Amino acid sequence: MKKHDLREAFQEFEKLSQQLKKEASIRRDDAVGLLTPELLERYASGDQDLVLAYGRNGKTVSYSPEELRAFLEARKSKGKRFKSSIQGVPYTSLIRASLSVDKQRAKEVRSATFYQRKGGLLFFQVSGNTQRYYRVQIRLEGWTEAVMATTPSFQAAKALVSGRLSFECPCGRHQYWYRYLATLGGYAIEPLERDFPKIRNPRLTGCCCKHVLRVLQELKKNRVLMVLARELEKERGRPGFKSAVRKSTLSNANLRAVMDRKTLKEARAALEEHRKESEKLKRELKPRGSGKKTLVENKALVAAVETILKAAKAANLSPDAMLGGVAKNFGVTREQIDAIIKERKL
Repeated sequence: MKKHDLREAFQEFEKLSQQLKKEASIRRDDAVGLLTPELLERYASGDQDLVLAYGRNGKTVSYSPEELRAFLEARKSKGKRFKSSIQGVPYTSLIRASLSVDKQRAKEVRSATFYQRKGGLLFFQVSGNTQRYYRVQIRLEGWTEAVMATTPSFQAAKALVSGRLSFECPCGRHQYWYRYLATLGGYAIEPLERDFPKIRNPRLTGCCCKHVLRVLQELKKNRVLMVLARELEKERGRPGFKSAVRKSTLSNANLRAVMDRKTLKEARAALEEHRKESEKLKRELKPRGSGKKTLVENKALVAAVETILKAAKAANLSPDAMLGGVAKNFGVTREQIDAIIKERKL
């Protein structure tokens, strides 16, 4: 396996995560039946029921002024729990505010891998159920102070992860139960949520989903703290005019350092499977015959394209590089490969 494969795999995951975020934003723009702050306050102070759409099949849901006033009271009460004027919440407060059911579910999450950093914003690849992986973001609110301080880097890293944190997870639990609370409490990372969770969490209980809780556990481990300390030293040694904040994927050495043996073994196995599949295609799927067949009639070429698309989808990776290799082996262009995919609806 090539040394750069591990790092490239996480870069492909980051691209996919950004695309999924855009798609989620589009779906949200098209949402109906939202209980906006304006609606909540207007109907809570009146004497008429509020009727909202529930889905797009003509169903509705109604709320009495008394129920809406209870929502408002819950909002005021939870708003006092954390100081929303100060970004982030201390580590221990996040754990304490989370529900026991989410803490129990966090034990089922197989892995959480720190793979990228943008200033004090850390990116983790976290295993899931509905999706194979989720991109969880944790922002260390004390990052700038830690860069400017003279405290030893490892000691500073330990203080950072115990300090004030903000977070974001794209899973449904966070979106429908906890994102409103995070926005209200000043510990959310965009996208923010202004519409009251009237269906899933009207009492505004809980705090962190299982994916975020799994990341919080990982933050305290020495292997992550060591890499974070190295990143902090790197930032401290950078001249001021070069300190523009940019996203940077960890080096292969640091990626191996933050992954436990089981997670690293799984990642290597997946990458090795892709490498073997690629080599097999190079050996077996060479151009044959006079070339008189049309591209779609070339069964070997079509089979190669289908195999790569299935493997890439199963591993949550981009198929572009391997499709480029197939195009080269068969003496066709990348555009012709795309035409096959479109025509065969692969």
